[in-house]
Parts: sequence; structure tokens; C-alpha cells
Amino acid sequence: MAWQDFFYFSKGERRALIALIVLISIAWGFIVWLDHKPPMANPDPTEPVDSLLVKAKPSINPTDSVVQLPPTSTPSTTPLQAERKPLKQRVQAYRYPSSRTSNKFPEGTVVELNGADSLTLQKVPGIGPAFARRIVRYRDLLGGYHHIEQLLEVYGITPERFADLRPWFRVDSSAIVRRDLNTLSFKEMLRHPYLDYEQTKCLSNLIRRQGRITSWDEVRLLDEFPAESIQKLDLYFTFEKTDSTSLTRK
Repeated sequence: MAWQDFFYFSKGERRALIALIVLISIAWGFIVWLDHKPPMANPDPTEPVDSLLVKAKPSINPTDSVVQLPPTSTPSTTPLQAERKPLKQRVQAYRYPSSRTSNKFPEGTVVELNGADSLTLQKVPGIGPAFARRIVRYRDLLGGYHHIEQLLEVYGITPERFADLRPWFRVDSSAIVRRDLNTLSFKEMLRHPYLDYEQTKCLSNLIRRQGRITSWDEVRLLDEFPAESIQKLDLYFTFEKTDSTSLTRK
């Protein structure tokens, strides 16, 4: 096949090729026209055309080679950036919302820690739903708070946060429910925050061997129970049969 055969077109093919070339030329010319089209002005209909031309004309100083364009009113920052507070203030506002914009107690309010439900706790500045649930749950596991410093044992409450929360609370230790160790199952003992697995196992074995424990003096003989541990446990456990009903909290 000769190379001339590649450039041979039938009559119909020639017409189609010519039409395609014309369409491409028209489209290209339209694009070039758009690129060179001057921008449309948006004049004030109430203002003469001459005054608009004067305003748009840049001022040129004959002694300078720099064209001084009219100043624009565009701000260097957006309104959002201009109103944005420093990061530290925004973090503080997020962690401790102002009582004017949220349903928080006014300064000077004191909440009784053993009697407050989760909704009441959320009204304290610095406490949200998550911390309120944790405080109530830990209180139920303990049997009640004996002193405010036990808030430091709640997951997530750091010394810095506790320092902010401390003025808002007081504790009525008479609301603590003490339970008879001799009547509790292994799982019930293990649920208490002040008893670990080894201590719970020792107490269960001692009760099983003796029938019941009569005093902490019997427990002090065990290596798993140092003096400070017994001091904490004595706040919540007794060896006499008492009403073991736990605190009812919302």
C-alpha cells in the first residue's frame, strides 16, 4: 500500500472533516475572544460616567515610575480571623463555659457531693456529662465520698482540674453506706475500688475458714493489708449485719 493511500478520503469523509475543522476554529476563536474581553464595569446609575472614569483612573506621579493604584478597602484579615480570640482563651472557654451562655451555677454555689445527681453536677463549671457520670459511678462503687480529695481518684480529674472544682463542693460523710463484709460475694467485694484481686481472695478465704470476720484485727495479720489500706476500708465496711442497701442515685 502506497503512503498516498493514508490521505485518501471519500467525499463524505471530506465533508465531515471540513465541518469538524470549522467547528474547532469557531470554538477556538470564541475562547480567544473571551480571554481578551475587557471586564464589565458596574457603575452607579445615579453617578455621571465622567466621574466614574476619574475614580477608576490611577494616579501617576510624573517624577515616579510606579503607578499608584487607588487604595482598596479589603481588610488584611477576614472577619472570622479578626474576631478570633487567642488559642488559650478559646480552650478556656471550651473547658469552662461562661455561666452567662450556659446553664451553670453562679460563683459561690456549693454542691453536696453525695447528694447531687449527674444533672446537678453538670451545672458546676468544668464538669460535663462524661465527668458527671464518672463521679456518680465512682460514688456508687465506693458507697459515698468521705472527703472531697477522693475526686482525684475519678478517672480524668487531674490535680489542676481538682483545684478548680474543690471550691464548688462539700461532703456529708454521714451519707456513706457501710456494708457487712461477711455478707458480700467475691464479685461484690472485687467491685469496690479499694479492694484488689489478692485482697479480695484473702478475705473470701478467711471468711470461708472462720465462718465470719469479727474485726479488722484479724485482717491486719495478712500481708496484703497494710495499715493505710485498712484505714480506707474501715470507712466503707463493717463486720456486723447491717442494711446493705446501696445509695440510690440518678
